Amino acid sequence: WVQPLAFAAVAILVLAALAFFGKRLWNRPLPSSTADFARGRRSVAVLGFRNLSAKAEQDWISTALSEMLSTELASGQQLRIVPGENVVRARRDLSIEADAGGYSPETLARIRQRLGADEVVIGSYLSSDNPDPRSLRIDLRVQDTAQGETVAALSQVGSADERSEEHTSELQS
Repeated sequence: WVQPLAFAAVAILVLAALAFFGKRLWNRPLPSSTADFARGRRSVAVLGFRNLSAKAEQDWISTALSEMLSTELASGQQLRIVPGENVVRARRDLSIEADAGGYSPETLARIRQRLGADEVVIGSYLSSDNPDPRSLRIDLRVQDTAQGETVAALSQVGSADERSEEHTSELQS
């Protein structure tokens, strides 16, 4: 039940993340030339999702969430997404562990320097062991690497019966 549930929850998460990024970034006027457009796009690195259950059989959800969110964020061509391979290499080289609670301003500065990312997306997920209701909770944070602070936090819960609850809080940037 976790796989279909995870994909339903991802859809909800992606829509919420796109709503945030759309409001914050996509409403800017577009540059007049292609070169200006490429330089003007904000860069986002999806650093991954932490499995709070610590159950190895659910580790695949982290990869699925990261890839699906990256694809959806890139689809509008308003954002430049740092390739996953670059993210993996930078996390290894900088000895950065997945931290769903957020990174310090110093760590964010190192990430910005290494990846050129204006913002990073991190998060965590937890699936319910209780079969009624079977649910998957996904928490997501967006951190500004230049300011060194969290600019948005989203929490999504998807259940096996396809009902969902949305709890969204935005912080001032």
